[in-house]
Amino acid sequence: MFLKVLFLFTINLGFSAEDPRWITDHSSACKSNQLCAVGSGSSMTLAKSVARAELAKIFENKISSQFKSELASYNNDTQESVSEQVNEITEVALEGVEIAKVYEGEVDYFAMAVIDKNKMARRLKESIDKLDALVLQLFDKDSGGALTQIESLYLKRELLNQRYHLLTGIYVTDPVDYKKLLKKKDAVLSKYLLRVDIEDKSRTDNSSEIRSIIEERLISGGYKVSKKESQKITNEILGVFSAEKLYLKVSGFERYKFTLSLKAKTKKGNESGAIYFTTDVNARGFKQAKDIGLKRLSAYLSENIKKLNIE
Repeated sequence: MFLKVLFLFTINLGFSAEDPRWITDHSSACKSNQLCAVGSGSSMTLAKSVARAELAKIFENKISSQFKSELASYNNDTQESVSEQVNEITEVALEGVEIAKVYEGEVDYFAMAVIDKNKMARRLKESIDKLDALVLQLFDKDSGGALTQIESLYLKRELLNQRYHLLTGIYVTDPVDYKKLLKKKDAVLSKYLLRVDIEDKSRTDNSSEIRSIIEERLISGGYKVSKKESQKITNEILGVFSAEKLYLKVSGFERYKFTLSLKAKTKKGNESGAIYFTTDVNARGFKQAKDIGLKRLSAYLSENIKKLNIE
């Protein structure tokens, strides 16, 4: 399918004198309170789709280099999740995008997508304000679970703030300095000593492998972990792992379902949070399936272990 994306610098070749100017110069039809983008395609539907996509590209979320540096200095897990946070937010369709102009050329169809900068800025500011209120609420709590949650909120806030700056030329001031947050988090987490205990209900004992994956994620998040029983243990992470062979009518392959339930408990035995992981794997045998399953588990924990809300 023939598809062509038009940029502002497109050379004006292949268009007749009667073609509207906005096809190659969208600024000629774009108001000062708007952002505009033009797309073309072999059908009007395709042209509109390309125009919307081009407008969305303007809002591709780029974390500032300073913020990236701060993330890299403190938490590898958080740094890894930046790109996923970016993809998650940029995949959401921009609210308020309209097709302002369309044109049928001799070969291609053209469309211009626009969005009102003021309206979008107001929506972004409302979202930022809600995040700021939650950040302040969590910052006042001296618990690892609360402070860990703030990091993911800061990522979302930074993405929204970059968009807001694009529209208004200004940034919304952080409610709490990010470095101050990380210093407080380090101080609070230094008081924790965790112990991980896994019950393996599968046909082979995989508890040590699973425990190592969990401990690695906890340590990268700033927690200290003990492999032995100790009076100094402040919290326990308790898990149950299982592997079930499923029916698969494919010669030479086997199918397994792997599950892991995790819950965090305080020294008093109170449950503070829980997560549940499950995945189905097709492989040549159990070992290959297990290796694939554990890789998926590691990726899952990277994003979700904070939901244990360790307090």
